[in-house]
Amino acid sequence: MKRCLLIINVQNEYFSGKLPVSYPSNSFSNILRAMDEAYAHGVPGVVI
Repeated sequence: MKRCLLIINVQNEYFSGKLPVSYPSNSFSNILRAMDEAYAHGVPGVVI
């Protein structure tokens, strides 16, 4: 089975703009960590 990390609708506006995401806390760092782990294990990622 092939795998891919799919990141949907992560916009800068949600982290530094007028539409801040407050839940769950540290959501942006969690997304970055997931992307780093996928890359480290050869799992491709798609950001939409």
